[in-house]
Amino acid sequence: TDALTKGRNYSKFLTDAQRMLDDAGEQKYAVFYADIQNFKYINDTFGYDVGDRLLTFIAERLESALREAGGIFARVSADNFTAIVAYKDKNEFTETIYSIIDDVCWNDEIQRENYKPEIYVGIFCSGDVDVKFNISEMVDRANMAQKSIKGSSEYHIAFYNEEIRERLIAEKDLERRMETALANEEFVAYYQPKYDVESGEIVGAEALVRWDSPTGFMTQ
Repeated sequence: TDALTKGRNYSKFLTDAQRMLDDAGEQKYAVFYADIQNFKYINDTFGYDVGDRLLTFIAERLESALREAGGIFARVSADNFTAIVAYKDKNEFTETIYSIIDDVCWNDEIQRENYKPEIYVGIFCSGDVDVKFNISEMVDRANMAQKSIKGSSEYHIAFYNEEIRERLIAEKDLERRMETALANEEFVAYYQPKYDVESGEIVGAEALVRWDSPTGFMTQ
């Protein structure tokens, strides 16, 4: 049991959700991963009691939304939640997700503090892939989808696809290679001079660093 929400903890969620998948047959399942943008700001500015009540409110809203559909949820850690529900059509749950996002963003207590939290939800649908994944893999992919839009002012829901996975893997690969590239002096500095328009003299410069990689690509 999760100490704060009194619902399932993440370990229990993984066990129960995997059992649902094992008994699924041809039934399709959607897995969600939700994250609140800058939740630390809520705790630091309004107090941990306000943050805890917001998390409890989210848990209550999820419990209400999933009860009739037979879905389950859990708080993964801090302000991260995951859920699983059976579906036939994506429209069945998309409107519900937007409704929950609106309820949380316009939560009365948070609104009294003149702050609007931003929630991002990634969704993995088993019907979108030909491979059968276990629950941990489905949660990971839903989280990938969430990360692909986190911070966006336009999108708050993203469905997982292989393009998202490939892009995230490529970004992590670049990060992994940067330390070695720095040691190998693959980063080259260029300077764009800044001129005084009246005298024509150079008065400064803008610095540009380019990554001249032996693999054949150059980035900046």
